[in-house]
Amino acid sequence: MTGMKERSTTAGKSGAGKSGPWRVMRPRAVPLAALALAGAVAVAAPARADGTFFQLDRSGNATSGVLAVQRGHVQFGLSRSDWNGGFHWVGRVLWRFPVQLGSIPVTFSVGPAVQYSHPSAWRGGLSFVAESYNPTSWGSLYLLSDLSTIDASYFFLAQFNHKSGVGLELAAVGNNAHYTDKTVTLDYRFRNTPYSLRLGRKLQARETYVGFSVNTF
Repeated sequence: MTGMKERSTTAGKSGAGKSGPWRVMRPRAVPLAALALAGAVAVAAPARADGTFFQLDRSGNATSGVLAVQRGHVQFGLSRSDWNGGFHWVGRVLWRFPVQLGSIPVTFSVGPAVQYSHPSAWRGGLSFVAESYNPTSWGSLYLLSDLSTIDASYFFLAQFNHKSGVGLELAAVGNNAHYTDKTVTLDYRFRNTPYSLRLGRKLQARETYVGFSVNTF
Protein backbone atom coordinates (compact mmCIF):
# COMPACT_ATOMS: atom_id res chain seq x y z
CA MET A 1 0.00 0.00 0.00
CA THR A 2 2.00 2.97 -1.22
CA GLY A 3 -0.06 5.61 0.50
CA MET A 4 0.38 4.30 4.04
CA LYS A 5 0.94 7.02 6.63
CA GLU A 6 1.40 7.06 10.36
CA ARG A 7 0.65 10.43 11.95
CA SER A 8 2.71 12.64 9.62
CA THR A 9 2.71 15.93 11.46
CA THR A 10 5.22 18.37 10.01
CA ALA A 11 8.02 20.02 11.91
CA GLY A 12 11.39 21.47 12.31
CA LYS A 13 14.68 21.84 14.09
CA SER A 14 17.41 19.43 15.10
CA GLY A 15 20.68 21.26 15.52
CA ALA A 16 23.89 19.85 14.14
CA GLY A 17 27.37 21.18 13.90
CA LYS A 18 30.65 19.89 12.46
CA SER A 19 34.01 19.24 14.06
CA GLY A 20 36.60 18.17 11.53
CA PRO A 21 35.26 15.24 9.47
CA TRP A 22 32.88 14.13 12.25
CA ARG A 23 29.34 15.40 12.64
CA VAL A 24 28.67 16.50 16.23
CA MET A 25 24.99 16.48 17.21
CA ARG A 26 23.52 18.72 19.87
CA PRO A 27 21.50 16.92 22.56
CA ARG A 28 18.07 17.72 20.99
CA ALA A 29 19.17 16.12 17.71
CA VAL A 30 20.27 12.81 19.24
CA PRO A 31 16.75 11.36 19.91
CA LEU A 32 15.64 12.17 16.36
CA ALA A 33 18.84 10.66 15.02
CA ALA A 34 18.07 7.51 17.03
CA LEU A 35 14.56 7.46 15.55
CA ALA A 36 16.05 7.81 12.06
CA LEU A 37 18.45 4.93 12.78
CA ALA A 38 15.55 2.78 13.99
CA GLY A 39 13.72 3.59 10.78
CA ALA A 40 16.71 2.61 8.67
CA VAL A 41 17.04 -0.71 10.52
CA ALA A 42 13.31 -1.43 10.16
CA VAL A 43 13.35 -0.67 6.43
CA ALA A 44 16.33 -2.97 5.99
CA ALA A 45 14.58 -5.83 7.82
CA PRO A 46 13.77 -9.06 5.93
CA ALA A 47 10.84 -9.07 3.52
CA ARG A 48 8.58 -10.91 5.99
CA ALA A 49 7.56 -7.45 7.28
CA ASP A 50 4.28 -6.14 5.89
CA GLY A 51 5.77 -2.68 5.62
CA THR A 52 7.60 0.19 7.26
CA PHE A 53 7.01 3.92 7.07
CA PHE A 54 9.49 6.56 8.26
CA GLN A 55 9.20 10.31 7.80
CA LEU A 56 11.25 13.28 9.00
CA ASP A 57 10.23 16.93 8.48
CA ARG A 58 12.09 20.05 9.50
CA SER A 59 11.17 23.74 9.55
CA GLY A 60 12.83 26.74 11.16
CA ASN A 61 11.17 26.16 14.53
CA ALA A 62 10.28 22.49 14.78
CA THR A 63 11.25 18.94 13.82
CA SER A 64 9.08 15.84 13.69
CA GLY A 65 9.87 12.20 13.07
CA VAL A 66 7.43 9.31 12.61
CA LEU A 67 8.09 5.56 12.46
CA ALA A 68 5.44 2.87 11.83
CA VAL A 69 6.15 -0.84 11.46
CA GLN A 70 3.38 -3.28 10.55
CA ARG A 71 3.33 -7.04 11.18
CA GLY A 72 0.14 -8.78 10.16
CA HIS A 73 -2.81 -7.06 11.83
CA VAL A 74 -0.61 -5.22 14.35
CA GLN A 75 1.12 -1.89 13.81
CA PHE A 76 3.72 -0.33 16.11
CA GLY A 77 4.12 3.45 15.99
CA LEU A 78 6.64 5.88 17.49
CA SER A 79 6.88 9.62 16.92
CA ARG A 80 8.75 12.60 18.31
CA SER A 81 8.04 16.31 17.87
CA ASP A 82 10.44 19.11 18.82
CA TRP A 83 9.60 22.80 18.89
CA ASN A 84 11.05 25.89 20.51
CA GLY A 85 10.87 25.23 24.23
CA GLY A 86 9.66 21.65 24.28
CA PHE A 87 9.26 18.19 22.82
CA HIS A 88 7.21 15.04 23.23
CA TRP A 89 7.27 11.37 22.33
CA VAL A 90 4.22 9.28 21.43
CA GLY A 91 4.20 5.50 21.21
CA ARG A 92 1.27 3.26 20.34
CA VAL A 93 0.20 -0.22 19.28
CA LEU A 94 -2.74 -0.58 16.90
CA TRP A 95 -4.82 -3.61 15.95
CA ARG A 96 -6.04 -3.30 12.36
CA PHE A 97 -9.38 -4.50 10.96
CA PRO A 98 -9.72 -4.25 7.16
CA VAL A 99 -13.27 -4.11 5.79
CA GLN A 100 -14.91 -3.48 2.43
CA LEU A 101 -17.53 -0.73 2.30
CA GLY A 102 -19.05 -1.39 -1.09
CA SER A 103 -16.21 -0.84 -3.56
CA ILE A 104 -14.12 1.14 -1.04
CA PRO A 105 -11.50 -0.67 1.08
CA VAL A 106 -11.22 0.77 4.60
CA THR A 107 -8.98 -0.28 7.46
CA PHE A 108 -10.01 0.59 11.02
CA SER A 109 -7.39 0.52 13.78
CA VAL A 110 -7.59 0.92 17.55
CA GLY A 111 -5.09 0.61 20.35
CA PRO A 112 -3.42 2.13 23.40
CA ALA A 113 -1.12 5.16 23.19
CA VAL A 114 1.27 6.78 25.65
CA GLN A 115 2.77 10.27 25.46
CA TYR A 116 5.74 11.76 27.28
CA SER A 117 5.96 15.56 27.24
CA HIS A 118 9.05 17.43 28.44
CA PRO A 119 9.98 17.78 31.24
CA SER A 120 8.11 15.00 33.07
CA ALA A 121 4.49 14.59 32.00
CA TRP A 122 3.23 11.11 31.10
CA ARG A 123 -0.25 10.57 29.67
CA GLY A 124 -2.07 7.55 28.32
CA GLY A 125 -5.03 7.15 26.02
CA LEU A 126 -6.52 5.42 23.01
CA SER A 127 -5.93 5.93 19.29
CA PHE A 128 -8.60 5.42 16.63
CA VAL A 129 -7.64 5.35 12.96
CA ALA A 130 -9.53 4.91 9.70
CA GLU A 131 -7.68 4.81 6.38
CA SER A 132 -8.41 3.97 2.77
CA TYR A 133 -6.01 3.43 -0.15
CA ASN A 134 -7.63 3.60 -3.59
CA PRO A 135 -5.81 2.97 -6.90
CA THR A 136 -6.98 5.26 -9.72
CA SER A 137 -6.36 5.63 -13.46
CA TRP A 138 -3.91 8.47 -12.74
CA GLY A 139 -2.24 7.03 -9.64
CA SER A 140 -3.82 6.65 -6.21
CA LEU A 141 -5.80 8.41 -3.48
CA TYR A 142 -5.07 7.83 0.19
CA LEU A 143 -7.35 9.11 2.98
CA LEU A 144 -6.56 9.04 6.70
CA SER A 145 -8.42 10.00 9.86
CA ASP A 146 -6.34 9.67 13.05
CA LEU A 147 -7.89 10.49 16.44
CA SER A 148 -6.52 10.21 19.99
CA THR A 149 -8.04 10.71 23.43
CA ILE A 150 -4.76 12.35 24.52
CA ASP A 151 -5.54 16.08 24.31
CA ALA A 152 -8.43 15.15 21.96
CA SER A 153 -5.90 15.33 19.12
CA TYR A 154 -6.77 14.78 15.48
CA PHE A 155 -4.99 14.43 12.15
CA PHE A 156 -6.79 14.30 8.81
CA LEU A 157 -4.97 13.67 5.54
CA ALA A 158 -5.83 13.45 1.85
CA GLN A 159 -2.93 12.33 -0.35
CA PHE A 160 -3.06 12.38 -4.15
CA ASN A 161 -0.29 10.37 -5.81
CA HIS A 162 0.37 10.64 -9.55
CA LYS A 163 2.00 7.86 -11.58
CA SER A 164 4.88 10.24 -12.31
CA GLY A 165 5.90 10.10 -8.65
CA VAL A 166 4.60 13.57 -7.79
CA GLY A 167 2.21 13.74 -4.84
CA LEU A 168 0.05 16.35 -3.13
CA GLU A 169 -0.91 16.15 0.56
CA LEU A 170 -3.59 18.25 2.26
CA ALA A 171 -3.74 17.88 6.04
CA ALA A 172 -5.34 19.34 9.16
CA VAL A 173 -3.97 18.76 12.67
CA GLY A 174 -4.95 19.99 16.12
CA ASN A 175 -5.91 19.28 19.73
CA ASN A 176 -7.70 20.82 22.70
CA ALA A 177 -4.44 22.33 23.98
CA HIS A 178 -4.86 25.34 21.68
CA TYR A 179 -2.89 23.93 18.76
CA THR A 180 -4.27 23.77 15.24
CA ASP A 181 -2.83 24.06 11.75
CA LYS A 182 -3.36 23.08 8.14
CA THR A 183 -0.59 21.99 5.80
CA VAL A 184 0.01 21.61 2.08
CA THR A 185 2.85 19.32 0.99
CA LEU A 186 4.36 18.40 -2.36
CA ASP A 187 6.45 15.27 -2.52
CA TYR A 188 8.32 13.36 -5.16
CA ARG A 189 8.84 9.61 -4.96
CA PHE A 190 11.84 8.33 -6.86
CA ARG A 191 10.79 5.72 -9.40
CA ASN A 192 11.01 2.09 -8.28
CA THR A 193 12.20 3.08 -4.79
CA PRO A 194 10.53 3.66 -1.40
CA TYR A 195 12.21 7.10 -1.05
CA SER A 196 10.47 10.48 -1.33
CA LEU A 197 11.46 14.12 -0.87
CA ARG A 198 8.99 16.57 0.68
CA LEU A 199 8.38 20.33 0.60
CA GLY A 200 5.46 21.86 2.45
CA ARG A 201 3.91 24.84 4.14
CA LYS A 202 2.15 25.24 7.51
CA LEU A 203 -0.60 27.69 6.66
CA GLN A 204 -1.36 29.06 10.12
CA ALA A 205 2.17 28.95 11.52
CA ARG A 206 3.41 30.41 8.22
CA GLU A 207 6.41 28.09 8.15
CA THR A 208 7.96 26.18 5.27
CA TYR A 209 9.36 22.73 5.94
CA VAL A 210 11.41 20.17 4.06
CA GLY A 211 11.74 16.48 4.67
CA PHE A 212 11.95 12.96 3.34
CA SER A 213 10.12 9.69 3.80
CA VAL A 214 10.72 5.99 3.30
CA ASN A 215 7.65 3.86 2.60
CA THR A 216 7.84 0.12 1.89
CA PHE A 217 4.09 -0.53 1.95
